[in-house]
Amino acid sequence: MTLKKFSVRLLVMIVGISMLTALGCSKPYIPPKFEPKKGDQTFDGLLTLLDRHEKLHVVWIHGMCPHSKSDWADPRVEKLAQLIESDTVEATDSESTGEFVYRYELSYQSKPIILDMLVWSKLIEARRSTICFDSRKADEGPVRDACGDKADYPYDRAYANNALKSGLLNACLADAIIYAGDQGRSIRNVLRPKVEAALATSANDKNVAVVLVSESLGSKVMFDVVQDIMQSSAKILREAGAQKTLSRTRQLVMFANQIPMLDLAGPDPSSTTKARTAGSSETSLQAFMRMLGRQQIRIKTEDAPLKRVKVVAFSDPNDVFSYRLPINYFPADANADVVNVLVSNDSVILGAIENPLTAHQGYIDTDDVIDRFLCGNPVSEACESMLHH
Repeated sequence: MTLKKFSVRLLVMIVGISMLTALGCSKPYIPPKFEPKKGDQTFDGLLTLLDRHEKLHVVWIHGMCPHSKSDWADPRVEKLAQLIESDTVEATDSESTGEFVYRYELSYQSKPIILDMLVWSKLIEARRSTICFDSRKADEGPVRDACGDKADYPYDRAYANNALKSGLLNACLADAIIYAGDQGRSIRNVLRPKVEAALATSANDKNVAVVLVSESLGSKVMFDVVQDIMQSSAKILREAGAQKTLSRTRQLVMFANQIPMLDLAGPDPSSTTKARTAGSSETSLQAFMRMLGRQQIRIKTEDAPLKRVKVVAFSDPNDVFSYRLPINYFPADANADVVNVLVSNDSVILGAIENPLTAHQGYIDTDDVIDRFLCGNPVSEACESMLHH
């Protein structure tokens, strides 16, 4: 093909795509839709929680695909700080945090917001890299982050197929496979004492609200870890402090929730073997919320009125790695209510496709998501105005 013919074809392709994009793009879930369709769709945001408490302690964990402090934790904290006009964004080094848990301190209306960001990707990078032989080299993106120069697949692939194989499967979905296997236990064993130490720092604070935030695969990792913490015998001060702080959990927020899929790797709910014990068919999230509900009722939450804990799950229907959470997911004694928020993180072209990477990773960059994350639902006019003035 001559250069002239190539240039003409490229121009026609660009013009055609531009016209299709202009004529056929839509965001069908902007504004968001909510479940339950009939019932209580209200929930707090970080700022509305802080209005009723003296301190906010947020534990936030990333999901699948390679992540680091600089490309995941820092941008999220900086975005929140900019939106709420926080005077301070300071990562602090202390004995309570360290490797895998990065602490930031923000301030809103003279009240502190503690953000403990869990960056655990390093724990699986060596195992993930063993399939880099099947990924084509990339100059940027998840393949570059996961494989670097180890990516050496020598054969041509169609562009879209390579993006799916090298990017989504080898660099991202591999994380879920690794965690669901034997290595999941070792990952939890590393993270648990770090999370306990971070939580314990708020154990003696009065009127503190705890919010647990997860993304993607992090939804499973987070609740496996906090379930282990809640059911421990609390023989050491760190464990007892972490349990006390967790008892003040006021809300769970899940972006790109994967729990319904990852629950499939758990106990068989239809099992009738003698080895099965009571409660063994519970998932870690169900068990955590049941224990949290019983503890909150028992201690009557000394520094705040007892309210049902909202579990807010944000999902883009075109995010192939995200799931709604069933409204009846929790047992009656869990003191929890589910609210699903369906959003569009990117445009759908001609009703045919939405960028799968943006659909899965674009929640924090979607205004309708961040507004409700900070302001709750419904979003008050004053809070929305403050974020977008």
